[in-house]
Amino acid sequence: MAMAPGRCLRRRVEEKELEPLRTGYHSLLENLTVEERMIHMAKYERSLQGDFDELLNWLHKDITGGSISVSYEDGSAATMGQVRLAVRVYERYSMAGGNRVSLNMTLMGDGDQLFLSAITSGGSQAVFFKINTLGEETFLDLCVNSAERFISYWNHQ
Repeated sequence: MAMAPGRCLRRRVEEKELEPLRTGYHSLLENLTVEERMIHMAKYERSLQGDFDELLNWLHKDITGGSISVSYEDGSAATMGQVRLAVRVYERYSMAGGNRVSLNMTLMGDGDQLFLSAITSGGSQAVFFKINTLGEETFLDLCVNSAERFISYWNHQ
């Protein structure tokens, strides 16, 4: 279906469509190590427990404070029933790559059951395949380290 520029297609998400996100996918990720969650070097996904707003603010503070060149680009938030969703986009300059790298972070929560996905992109210099992904990895590490510190903090309250 073709859409006019600046328009988006919206539809109501039914409660039954959210159930697989709450159960199956989360249980697959629970026993993975941090390294195993960093799929393709630029992606981190984690199920965890905590306060949605506290984690979102915690991550934002650590990411924006982690490098002088980090900027918060934009975000979005939605609630469907008890499920909350927040998307945040950050950028930073990568000295190693000589370019800007983006970090797209999605946080979903149902009560204290949370799911975090963080994906970086833009650090490669090659035309047909990815090389020099150091900028992406370094940016992702800000989010990963922050999330892991939050988990440790939350588990020791």
